[in-house]
Amino acid sequence: MGIQQQTMTCMVIRHAYTKAVDWGLIDTNPIKRNVNKIPTPPRTRYIEDWEIEEVLNLKPKVKSRAVTLIKLFIRLVLMTGLSRIDVLQLKLSDLKEDGIHFQRQKTMNKTGKRIIIEWGNGELKSLIEEIKRLPPHRIGEAHLFVTRQCKPYYNPETMRCNAFDSIWQRFMDRVMDTTKITDRFHEHDLRAKVASDSDTLEEASARMAHSSTEITKDVYRRKPEKVSPLESKNKNNLKI
Repeated sequence: MGIQQQTMTCMVIRHAYTKAVDWGLIDTNPIKRNVNKIPTPPRTRYIEDWEIEEVLNLKPKVKSRAVTLIKLFIRLVLMTGLSRIDVLQLKLSDLKEDGIHFQRQKTMNKTGKRIIIEWGNGELKSLIEEIKRLPPHRIGEAHLFVTRQCKPYYNPETMRCNAFDSIWQRFMDRVMDTTKITDRFHEHDLRAKVASDSDTLEEASARMAHSSTEITKDVYRRKPEKVSPLESKNKNNLKI
């Protein structure tokens, strides 16, 4: 490889790292250390309860495995607060007697924190059994969510879920065409709903498996805060 080719290769790699920083995949560019993330305002989209009802009652034109799969995915995220990648990486072997054992992909190499989502009153376990009944049949180390060919949707080498993302987009197209929902939402917004609907910030942060409550508060708690009006101590002076 000549000098010119080496220079071009370095420029391409540096640009790739820069874009990875911009997209939030990595924190810093190891080649050009002064590159930082481009600040973007956090999303404020809050999914209302009636929107979830509309989505889960969606009737496809024909019996569709894809529609059923997405509905099951939505229900699982709303019950657990797991991210898309964490859900798609779940294996049957992660389903233990005391609950769902998992380690967040995003913090695996940082905190290494592991989480157990307990079965609770049995509603979560019933949902998992419903997901397992979705064809094809799978055993052992198979993933919970798989394609018709029993392959996982998440590719750890590319860090992408292309097949699942395509199904999600088609599903949302159907939602926009046939329901009263006028504003699309992302899989990420489902986690925000879980955090927003949790009773306390601490409870929300635990469900998100965050190392601190700051990111939970700044990014995921999207319900408007309610405040009371300031009442005058001397109300007689305010009468007209």
